[in-house]
Amino acid sequence: MSFLSRFWAGENQKYLLALLFAALAASIPLPRNYSTVLVISLILLGLTSKKRPWKFSEQLIYYLPFFLVQLVGLLWTTNYPEAWSDIERKLPIVLIPLCFLLVSGGLEKMVLYSRLSFIGISFLLLSYSLIAAGLSFKGLYEYKIFFYHDLANQVGLSALYLALYFVFSIALIFDLWLSGYLDSKYRNVMIFLVLFFVLGTILMASRISLITLFLLFSFSLIYYRKNARVALLRIGFIISALLVVAAVMFIPILTERLKEAINQNNNFSFELVGGGTSFRWAKWESGVKLIQQNPFFGYGTGDVQDVLDAQYVKDGHPQLLHYDVHNQYMQTFIAQGLIGFISLILLLLAPILSGNRSYLSWSFVLIFSISIITESMLEVQKGVVFFAFFSSLLSFQKVLERNENVLPESTD
Repeated sequence: MSFLSRFWAGENQKYLLALLFAALAASIPLPRNYSTVLVISLILLGLTSKKRPWKFSEQLIYYLPFFLVQLVGLLWTTNYPEAWSDIERKLPIVLIPLCFLLVSGGLEKMVLYSRLSFIGISFLLLSYSLIAAGLSFKGLYEYKIFFYHDLANQVGLSALYLALYFVFSIALIFDLWLSGYLDSKYRNVMIFLVLFFVLGTILMASRISLITLFLLFSFSLIYYRKNARVALLRIGFIISALLVVAAVMFIPILTERLKEAINQNNNFSFELVGGGTSFRWAKWESGVKLIQQNPFFGYGTGDVQDVLDAQYVKDGHPQLLHYDVHNQYMQTFIAQGLIGFISLILLLLAPILSGNRSYLSWSFVLIFSISIITESMLEVQKGVVFFAFFSSLLSFQKVLERNENVLPESTD
């Protein structure tokens, strides 16, 4: 037996795969090449086992239709370069579930390591962005650098994506604490991390993320209402709510974003200064018109931006040129019509439909489904890999637990 074969066996194999999946979780906010290398490595390692405890799994049924619809959309596209680019971006939606399928034996630790890894990378991103903003503040003396895109840009991310990562990190911590994974000695660490991520979500000033945060707390309190540890969650909810209210009341940039969201006194209409909300409403109006014109088959994979730009001009909104519709439900409906929309809903519900109706599965579906109301997150790598990884982790978790004592044999 070769050294490689001896290493790639038993406990070594289990820990190596667990670490690779944890690294993949940590690579989500990073440039695409990191996650690409890790996904390819996991697929190759899965294929090297002589006996694999897997076969075609029902979990894949919920991921394949969405990707196949993207491929079918090539039949009536006119913009093939963009269509192939779009398909390439969405490849992780089938490749990452395939990774879980190929190595679905003896990897219970992978579930825990992946969660801790993502919490860790989110903590580092928020810490680094605050430090970098603080250093920049010394020269600029402009408080806005601690908020919204100015703060998120310190780590090269959009505020909405960074806020999404923080809110889901809070859900991961709640699950680890309330499910009993964490011992009571970690209570203070948990409280600190939750409040730190709540602060980060506030600083990102993403309104949809703040709404999602409120819904996450509410759902958690309902789901774990009989859990003895839920008292801390209630305290955290009260403190978080007070922080949000105080921030909106006393920090001008957050107050302005609230006024813009409700278009106070019509001061933020599209015709005047505009703003995130008014721009989105204008995009959605154009998107709805396109859906009404071609509801069944859509306009084809790759043609969405072209038809959107044409509709923006037709509606008298040239300011919106080159912007997507900022709503994944509409984005998919415009591209592949009703069948694409149905495949998207199936995709979003994959963890639940796969039989994992745990707190974390419901929380993930809730968080992501709400976040894509104001952003087309499956059109960019950081949204695609985030969704594909955690959706697959939750969908295959029961398989992982069931096969805990079944390890693929050595290739020797």
